[in-house]
Amino acid sequence: MKIRKSTFFRKIKSEFGPFEIMADEGCEVYTFIDYISKLLVVRESTDEQRKSGKPYLPKMYILNPQNGDLLTREQYEIHFDYSPKTQRSDDGKWEITVQRKVDKNGTDYIEERIKNLETNKELKPAEGVAFRQAKYESWIDRYHQELERKKQLEAKLTLDQHYEQCLKNLKPNDIIYKYCSKTQVFKVVYLGDQFHLFFKDEIMNRELDWAKVSNKKSTFNSVNEFWDDLTSDPNWLEIYKPVQFDFGSDKLITKTIIQYHNDFVKGEFETSKYNLLHKWKNGVFTDKIKRSEYKQCCAICKKSVFNNARYPKYICGDCTELVTDKEGRKIEFYNTKPLGYGCQGYYMGTEQKEKYASNIGYVNNKEVYAEEAYFGGIVIQLKE
Repeated sequence: MKIRKSTFFRKIKSEFGPFEIMADEGCEVYTFIDYISKLLVVRESTDEQRKSGKPYLPKMYILNPQNGDLLTREQYEIHFDYSPKTQRSDDGKWEITVQRKVDKNGTDYIEERIKNLETNKELKPAEGVAFRQAKYESWIDRYHQELERKKQLEAKLTLDQHYEQCLKNLKPNDIIYKYCSKTQVFKVVYLGDQFHLFFKDEIMNRELDWAKVSNKKSTFNSVNEFWDDLTSDPNWLEIYKPVQFDFGSDKLITKTIIQYHNDFVKGEFETSKYNLLHKWKNGVFTDKIKRSEYKQCCAICKKSVFNNARYPKYICGDCTELVTDKEGRKIEFYNTKPLGYGCQGYYMGTEQKEKYASNIGYVNNKEVYAEEAYFGGIVIQLKE
């Protein structure tokens, strides 16, 4: 790494000051301002290190961001506190001692010693990066965040609780839902005693005056009764589509649609029909409902799995371990690049040395396929 400073004859101005940082040949530098000291941290790594796919320790330099001077340890460590600090969790269950230390290589790191006050036992010490761009969050900080997250999740509603809340707030002239076909538009309105279905012969468009959708078609005593009537046609998903309105708001029909979805995914279904149904489910989405109320099943064994609308036919971990080639030899899939990109199959037990030349596998004589997941990793789905 080289530092080129501004001179009278050659003016230099970078984002940090009158100097520039140049990486050596075959190297790359990453820079940031340390949160505590406000000093400039430079990390330098080689192309070989980054391409190896193995953990590596980059060279690190500490600079004065005002003039680009390279600082010695004696010059920069005065900005930091190396004494131990003790914290306790709000619930009195945990105690940690956080201390900034220097390892045998002369690099600063954070050590956290964690103690369970109920059992008086200590966990294995945790270590973290000392120089960082954002404020350091201790184990206790993350523990409190997790407690708050759980508190918020527990405060969310079940489908039944959400329905009762919406029913309590129901008022005459409330629009329950809007949808359309290729030639008609529909709205369900609560008029104080019953739910009335109105329609109009018109193609759906943004300028549609919903007040003029006033031809009465049917009357229902409940939203369930309306829904049963709508879905009685086997092709209803192809005939009708939802009209988005008040997205994210609480709708009385939410429970009915989500329960229909939950029953739908328990059986055999086509992905194309699922995608049509997902639009109805998406139209009643509200963050007030517990995530666990949205169901999904493994496409092979039908065991309950985490709901992921992007992959409605993904298989569970147990079924993933059963994937084989046509001859019954077990295979497994991994990403081929860092950060979760690419997809490559290998024969199990070969330590990823014997490649499997396909992304198609089999589980209980059913064909599945593997691919790179949207946010990295591998997803395996039942093939239609």
